[in-house]
Amino acid sequence: SYFDKDGVFYCEDVGNLSENLAKTLQSLGVHSVLQCAIRKGGVFRGFVGFDEFGEQRLWTKDEITTLAFVAKILSVFLVKLQEQNEKERSYHIATSVVDAQRARVYVVEPNTYRLLYCNRSAREAAFSLPVTEEHSEGKHLVCYQSLMGKERPCAGCPVKKCSELQKDAGGKVYNAHRDVWSKAAATPMEWEEGARACLMVCDDAPGAEELAQGENSEKEAQILGARQHR
Repeated sequence: SYFDKDGVFYCEDVGNLSENLAKTLQSLGVHSVLQCAIRKGGVFRGFVGFDEFGEQRLWTKDEITTLAFVAKILSVFLVKLQEQNEKERSYHIATSVVDAQRARVYVVEPNTYRLLYCNRSAREAAFSLPVTEEHSEGKHLVCYQSLMGKERPCAGCPVKKCSELQKDAGGKVYNAHRDVWSKAAATPMEWEEGARACLMVCDDAPGAEELAQGENSEKEAQILGARQHR
């Protein structure tokens, strides 16, 4: 490697470099170079360089120190930018995977039931959410209203248990808007800035018509309650 322990590569005359590298630089009209390595986790990822095209350049120690400092600032910015781009790509990939699921997937704030995220299936089956785009940020939309068409949290909703015990919980909930029973599974997760949240996965329960009499009675009560609040 041409770089020293500080990640700086300085050459006043490129003719002193290896034959292939010297020919490449000379073909570009470069006479002198100053390069500073970009490393991430100690691994070389590239460099920020300064080339002298007019004639051989003898950089002073102060100039090298200043240029190396500027290069390090640029390298930090470039690494952060690359990390941000990688995060955005990962987010889009993850979103595409979740949107492809038939199950209704959404994230809620445990204490308020506020919706933090909905996948495409949840939005398309929702009672009062846009079909083609997520709900607007800042709106206090709660899952039992926007997704289920109810005025209060669903009986049997596993969110409270999931939040209190910080472990997976499950149950059956009645969707008044779609007139179906759904299997609901809640998983504790960490949201933005370390906030606690619950990941909900709901899918229509098979054999809903064969539910026990007690569940049918609950359904009737919930239908009546939903109608009274319309």
